[in-house]
Amino acid sequence: MSKNYQHIQDNNVVKKIILILYIISLSLGIYSNSMFSWANNAGAVRRLSIFLLGILSLVLLSHTLKQYVFFIIGIGITGYSFIIKHASIEYLIIVIIIFSLSTINPKTILKFSITFIFLNLLVLVICSKIGWIPNLLFYRDGTLRQSLGTIYPLAFAAYIFFLCGGYVAINHGKDKILLQIFVLILASTFLFKVNGARNDSILTLLMIGSVLSVYIPKRFNKFISIISAVTVFFLSVLSIFITIILPYTTNLYNSLNIIFNGRLQFQYVVFNYYRPHIFGQLIPEIGLGGSQAPVLNYFYIDNSYTKLLFMAGIAFTILMYYILITLVRRLIKKDMYKLVYIVLIIILAGIVEDSFINSSMNIFLTMFMTSGYLLSDSFKEIKLTEE
Repeated sequence: MSKNYQHIQDNNVVKKIILILYIISLSLGIYSNSMFSWANNAGAVRRLSIFLLGILSLVLLSHTLKQYVFFIIGIGITGYSFIIKHASIEYLIIVIIIFSLSTINPKTILKFSITFIFLNLLVLVICSKIGWIPNLLFYRDGTLRQSLGTIYPLAFAAYIFFLCGGYVAINHGKDKILLQIFVLILASTFLFKVNGARNDSILTLLMIGSVLSVYIPKRFNKFISIISAVTVFFLSVLSIFITIILPYTTNLYNSLNIIFNGRLQFQYVVFNYYRPHIFGQLIPEIGLGGSQAPVLNYFYIDNSYTKLLFMAGIAFTILMYYILITLVRRLIKKDMYKLVYIVLIIILAGIVEDSFINSSMNIFLTMFMTSGYLLSDSFKEIKLTEE
């Protein structure tokens, strides 16, 4: 057996171990957002598994220069923010996940991720329905919203949304289009009727566009992708500063605040009491997670990009936007338009919820620094169906 072959085999073993650790951390992340009494312990073990997979990837796997540069800069920013500025450890975890999974087949990651998300959510649903854990019920605008064993209905909805994104991303071929559309419509209806997650329901329906993109000629797909990317990135930045641009007393501000269920009000408070810093900072949040009782001084930042800017810092926000723009450009260059649309919809979701920067929910973080070659090799079926 040659040394090169042995090295490849060793790398494959390490990659399998890292993938297993990631799936374990993903599962523990779901349970850390559940109503099980040991949810906090699950979160602690999850963090340990992520640090372990990070060490294995750094020491035993080879990465590209860009991946190493991202890791060094990312760890430097988020590590300093966490240790010195007492910012959330979540951003440090995001860097580790993006770097550590960047050399592993992204399609394989998504396959295992959606399988275990589905199985773990099924466990939560069963346990909540038979009374082992609470199924918290909430009412909004006369609509009953179920959390199904999670700490809040939108937490369950976010997992379903990313599950749908992963499902659409790994399924290709015109013979599977009707099934994908059916699944997306079914999931959207479930999100709206059971979880009362209007935004996730609409965004899930938008994924039908990515499914149908295989019927669009390549030159039009490229044009639509570029226009959509510019629009989505512009909206994500605009959403951060919308409360500065729109005067608090205007009718338009009030209307948008109602549409976004009071989220603009919290962003208005953020800009009045805090300022963005180069590095992250601690901003206490008080949410409804795990409780049905009225919460005094409720304050939670739902917009992923506002949370990034204020809680992770200016430097990390710029870094994340850089790798996002690079990823979308890479996918467009590789003619992987179906994935482009899915990623853009996920970025769009970050405007109305913070799940985009939640490493226990956003399974697409794993491909943010994946090389163009590995992306095209993993999803080569996409290009074959779009010729």
